[in-house]
Amino acid sequence: MFNVEDLYQIQGKKIKHISKKDHKLNWVGGKCVYKILVEEKVIHVGRSDTCRKHGGAEKTRKAIIQLLGWEKHNPGITTTKNWKNLKNQYRPTLENIGIEIIFTDDIEKVYNKEVNYV
Repeated sequence: MFNVEDLYQIQGKKIKHISKKDHKLNWVGGKCVYKILVEEKVIHVGRSDTCRKHGGAEKTRKAIIQLLGWEKHNPGITTTKNWKNLKNQYRPTLENIGIEIIFTDDIEKVYNKEVNYV
């Protein structure tokens, strides 16, 4: 499991992708299923094939921004009802958000398994 700071660069309330030379894990554009956890409880499972350019990295970045309520500091991201409800229910902070990444060539099978597990 990774912390937000392991996968993204945080400047104030802005979250950006880490440069290629500094990141601990090269998952931008990779084939994966990702899980977002708050205090060890899985609150969301997503798949990288829903975003062709950046994969799960961009979808997860947007989700974390919405969970933290930092949309005003990250242009182009608006809050959805789903993320607003999750934010209010779990009250996440940078310290209690975790990210699990499962690299796979069979995204649909792994995704369905993980969603049913939650």
